[in-house]
Amino acid sequence: MNTHQTAVTQICRTIAQSTRLQLLWSVFEDEELCVQDLALQAGISAPNASNQLQALADKELITPKRGKLKVIYKPVLRPETFCAKILLPALKECQNKKVSFQTVIRKATAFTNERRIQIVRCLAVSDESFNSLIKKTGMTTSSLSRHLKKLLNRNFIQKKGKVYQLRQPNSILAHGLLKLAVQ
Repeated sequence: MNTHQTAVTQICRTIAQSTRLQLLWSVFEDEELCVQDLALQAGISAPNASNQLQALADKELITPKRGKLKVIYKPVLRPETFCAKILLPALKECQNKKVSFQTVIRKATAFTNERRIQIVRCLAVSDESFNSLIKKTGMTTSSLSRHLKKLLNRNFIQKKGKVYQLRQPNSILAHGLLKLAVQ
């Protein structure tokens, strides 16, 4: 696996968590909240909020701004941001459209495993049969079946006859996740 696939997997694991999404939505709504205010809104302890916010900051989805006595988080992209340039606008749209956390988590978990990214990258080149995917990915039959099932259930791929192919994304989030996966 390459570092790009690892980065996509890690950012998807980060956003596939309801507390982090709740904190991110709060940051989107009010860019001047400190950790304590965000913790209060989320109904969690300040240390827990701080840890969850740091996880989002580590993936460059938010940027901490230090004040005199407080840390304020903002949804500000750094110029070198890799995945967040694509995901941040998609996540903001999900928040604006009041997409459920469960829906966001479900889409993100399609790419929380590098093997599923490997499958999608193969299908981005050409439609493939199950047997050709086994040859191209080196996965076992059971492993490939499990990963294909998850991608099918999350509507990133489809099966036509004996061939698997990518689906057109039906949301900005699905489009962004797929774009990251196939880069």
